[in-house]
Amino acid sequence: MKVNKSAFLKALQLVSKAVNPKPIIPLLANILIEVEGNSMRLSGTNYELGIRTNITVDEGIEGKESFTTAIPAKLSTDLVNVIQSEQIDLSYDSISQQLLFKTDTSKNKVHCMNADDFPDVPGMEGEGITINSTMFKEAIERVSYAASPGEGILGGVLITVDKGKLILFATDGFHLSYEEIPLDKKYKKVVLRAIVRSSMIETISRMIEDGADLEIATPGTQIRFRCNSTEINSQKLDGQFPDYNMLKAGEPNTSISIPTLLLLRS
Repeated sequence: MKVNKSAFLKALQLVSKAVNPKPIIPLLANILIEVEGNSMRLSGTNYELGIRTNITVDEGIEGKESFTTAIPAKLSTDLVNVIQSEQIDLSYDSISQQLLFKTDTSKNKVHCMNADDFPDVPGMEGEGITINSTMFKEAIERVSYAASPGEGILGGVLITVDKGKLILFATDGFHLSYEEIPLDKKYKKVVLRAIVRSSMIETISRMIEDGADLEIATPGTQIRFRCNSTEINSQKLDGQFPDYNMLKAGEPNTSISIPTLLLLRS
C-alpha cells in the first residue's frame, strides 16, 4: 500500500493535536489507523477532544488484507517528517504487530499496539447546520476573547441556533461579546446548543480549513464538526450560562462618535 507522504504527514499532525503524549492510559498516546481498500482513517482522542480524518491511499489493498492498529503518535509523525521520498510503502504484520515504512532508500519498523480497546471517536450524527467555515472561524476569533480565563462556566463560549441564526456569545462578567450569523431558512427549527471551553473552540477553529462547508451538530454531551474529510468532537461544558438576550434589553438613548485611532490609543 502506497501513501503520499505530504497527505499522510498532514493527517498525522492534525490527529496528534488530540493525543496526550503522556496519558494515564498508554493506548491513548497512539493514533488509531484503519485501512480498508483505498481509504485510510486516522483517529486520536484524549476524551475531551477527538479528531478523525481520512486520506486516500495511492494503491489500495484487498479487503482480506485490510487492517486496524494503533501507532505511537509522536514517533510515527517524526518518522514520516524526516522521510525524503514523497511515496511511502506501508505494510502491516499482524503477528509481530509492526508497521513497516518503506521507501527506495529506507526501511523503518514501528511497533504498534492492539487497537481493540481504542476508544470510539464518533463522527457527525444528529440534526445540525452547515455554514461557511471562514465565517465561523472569524466569528469565534471576535467572540472568544470575552470568555473568562478560568475553568468555570464563564470560561466557555455559547454556540446555539435561535430563530434561524447561529449565535455565539461569551462573557467573563465584565466583558460581553455577541455575534449573529444568519442561516439558511431550512435551519429555522433546528435545535443546537453547546457551551465549549474558549481555549478548546479556538484550537478547533485553527484546525478547520478556510472557505469550506462546515457542519455543526450537538448530540448528547458533545459538539461535533465536519469539514471536508475531517471530523472533530469536543465535550460540552455543563452549567448555567448567562442569557445573551440581556444584550437586547433595550435600545440605548445616547450614542457617541470617537475617532478609531484615539480609541485604540486609550
